[in-house]
Amino acid sequence: MTGLSDNIRPILRANAVLALMVCFLLLGGKDARFLGWQLPLLQLMAATAFGLIFFPPRHGAPAGIWGALAALGLVALQLVPLPPRLLARFQPALIGEIRAYAGHNDWAASTTDLYATFGFFSFALLGATLYVIFRNTGRAVIIHCLYATVIVALASLTVAAIQISSGGDTFDFWNSPHVLNGPGFFANRNHQALFLGLASATVWWLAKLRGGHSSRASDKTRGIALFCSLALLLGAVGTASRAGIVLAVGSTILAIALFQRPSRRIGIATISIAAGIFAPGLAALAIFNDTVAGALNRFEAIDVDARWQLWATSWIAAKEFFPLGSGYGTFIPVYAMVEPIDQLTPAYANHAHNEYLELFLEGGLPFAIGFALFLAVFAKRLTAIFRHHDSPPSLAPLGALWMIAFLLHSLVDYPVRVPSLLALFAMGLAMTFAEHGEHTTHGSPPPSKDRKSMKTMLRLALPGLAMLAGCAPTPSLDNTRARLATPDAFPSAQHAIYRVGPADTLQINVFGEPGLSFEAITVDATGTIPFPLIGNLAVSGLTGEEISRLIAGRLGQRYIVDPQVTVFIARSAAQRLTVEGDVVKPGVFDIQGDTSLIQAMAMAQGPTRTAKLNEIIVFREVGEELYVARFDLAKVRKGIEPNIPLEGGDIVVVGYSQVKGTLRDVLQASPLLTALFVRAL
Repeated sequence: MTGLSDNIRPILRANAVLALMVCFLLLGGKDARFLGWQLPLLQLMAATAFGLIFFPPRHGAPAGIWGALAALGLVALQLVPLPPRLLARFQPALIGEIRAYAGHNDWAASTTDLYATFGFFSFALLGATLYVIFRNTGRAVIIHCLYATVIVALASLTVAAIQISSGGDTFDFWNSPHVLNGPGFFANRNHQALFLGLASATVWWLAKLRGGHSSRASDKTRGIALFCSLALLLGAVGTASRAGIVLAVGSTILAIALFQRPSRRIGIATISIAAGIFAPGLAALAIFNDTVAGALNRFEAIDVDARWQLWATSWIAAKEFFPLGSGYGTFIPVYAMVEPIDQLTPAYANHAHNEYLELFLEGGLPFAIGFALFLAVFAKRLTAIFRHHDSPPSLAPLGALWMIAFLLHSLVDYPVRVPSLLALFAMGLAMTFAEHGEHTTHGSPPPSKDRKSMKTMLRLALPGLAMLAGCAPTPSLDNTRARLATPDAFPSAQHAIYRVGPADTLQINVFGEPGLSFEAITVDATGTIPFPLIGNLAVSGLTGEEISRLIAGRLGQRYIVDPQVTVFIARSAAQRLTVEGDVVKPGVFDIQGDTSLIQAMAMAQGPTRTAKLNEIIVFREVGEELYVARFDLAKVRKGIEPNIPLEGGDIVVVGYSQVKGTLRDVLQASPLLTALFVRAL
């Protein structure tokens, strides 16, 4: 019985770690503070995996345990009670006044919010647990986790393409404001871009592994790696995350140089040719694709990025709370204390968007010392890694590449605050600092499983790349003769003076002359109406009052003394609404009273399956001006954009999504893909 248990336990441990990684990637794509049931579930899974690995206890301490405890101790320092004199000396005067007013003059922790710091400590404990788990996991399991990471990234890429093509109406898992940028399984596009970049770099390490003991992978394997890497890079570009795009491209180039090891001359030539093709190709793609164009245009707006002001204010707060820090997890209320009045908006700053600055604000001098020590140890480890080359490839260089990407991305964002990226950070750290003998070549996946994993990656890359290739070339409204308007400020024609046109029906009343009064007289195609005694009158382009004066003048010349004439617009041909484009039943519809944009979609029996829901264009004539505005039907349905009342004469055009059209064609051509993706439409 013991022998059977000894055989089952390693399999159970391996599957637990792999399941843990997949669940973190699928369920942990949002800032931990705003997760619901997902965070307790992930914490429970991590605790279960930890128990399976370390119970019953082994001889000696688990690998990496002391580094994990040191990091936790740094956070726990802020929970240690300190004497009142020390707090009064090193904390801002305002905090001291609040303590005095509340009557808290005893020993107390240095953090300004115990609950927030306890919450941060529990999240740090989760990260430390993951690090120790991965540090004590065999090489084969880590490699399986790497394959799982790439496969989930390709699935996230496919989800992102569907999110963009559907106008954010499909697969918006987190109700994300970035859904139109294709965040995939994440709430934030920056985190999706980093994730895709890490996966792109990992593809080349796996290609090296697939090559066995040879110095280069086979041509077939490199072809699969190139295809998957290209799909992931295009997905990163689609997020329009500037840092994500730079890191994705940079980490991929470094991965090729590190893990494929071309000769110096061939390597330089390959990188030069790749850069010479990729950059102009990306620029050419931007001409036809608004998603790519928007991503590239954001690089021109770096000087007006809100981060500059955010960092300046955060630095002021950091100096106020130096050297003890405000307490881990307290950024939001502390930033609000020092935020200038002229910067106040309905939104609030959830992070400093510079992890080091935020942690320095919260952790003070102890954090600065601890982080400096970590950088020194990391730099020493990097030197050792790149001096030693293993064959088959060691996990350490890939882990180091991941860590560099995380450290750079943390300069402009907060990736490690997201559980899914925290798991990748912990695994990257474990791969980087694994001692000699840990994660050894023993236990590599069997070649058959490795080959199946590569094929799975290729199958997932195909639909994602196909949809990205057709991603939404949205026509520009910048060169139209019409005046552009925003959905919130779309002008109404009802306040303008109405002028009669062909097919309008007029009601004309001449006081005391029933023979010259008409309940309904229609303006013909030439813009004229027949009238007794006078003949044909050209009324097109005139207002009702002008027609009254015209008729009264003609009658008063020869037939009636001082005639009293009134003219009403009984029925306007302009009370018709045109709906065209990608709707089930385009046409011209009569409208009575208020008709909203959503009601107009219903009148046309709704958008088609290939409609581009974020490209609903409304044209409206107000006087002599033509106005045009673009609406996002998904946002209108959610109440984010106004469901405007449409008016007579409005023209509604629903755009066509090339992504959905391409996907439909692919599905029709491939029964296998139809079974997988039919619900996406």
